[in-house]
Amino acid sequence: MMIIYLKVTLIDMVGNFKLLMILLYCLSCKNIETQKANIIKEAINENIGVLIENPQYFDIENKEDTVYLSKSIVRMNNYDEIKNIFSNRFNLHNNDLQPILLNLNVIPISDVNGYKVSLIEDTQYLDNKITFQFANAFINEDMNYFCIEVISQHGIGSKFMLYLFRKDKSKWLLVEKKLIAIG
Repeated sequence: MMIIYLKVTLIDMVGNFKLLMILLYCLSCKNIETQKANIIKEAINENIGVLIENPQYFDIENKEDTVYLSKSIVRMNNYDEIKNIFSNRFNLHNNDLQPILLNLNVIPISDVNGYKVSLIEDTQYLDNKITFQFANAFINEDMNYFCIEVISQHGIGSKFMLYLFRKDKSKWLLVEKKLIAIG
């Protein structure tokens, strides 16, 4: 009877250990995703003036004084294309790259090129305003390469740009910017 009890207890302990290991693994993954999101926010904050660089491209009549930036960094349908460009540019083919989705709560600037910058929930209903949306943000496993797509639009006109960054010591340096689409 005692031997059966010890076997059952040992089996329960092994099962509990496996459960603990799975739980720790899940927490570790969540911690890595949080770390990646924080690094992406840092990179955006350092380079916000580069990412929202040219509002006057859409302001032909000089009527606007404010540009609007969506708080949400989203995944767009072209994320596979962006991932391939990013992966090829920095030779990251062995990395498991997934777009990082997050919200910006604050931005470190209040204006860019004479335009006030307003952080808003959604840019979808601002037809006659200059808007910016960040999308398809990727960071590699070592967290030293980063890319983000910036969609700028005004009315029915839009421009899709991809910005590729490399971490150099403590700064994020722009390596390349690439026009993805214009319309």
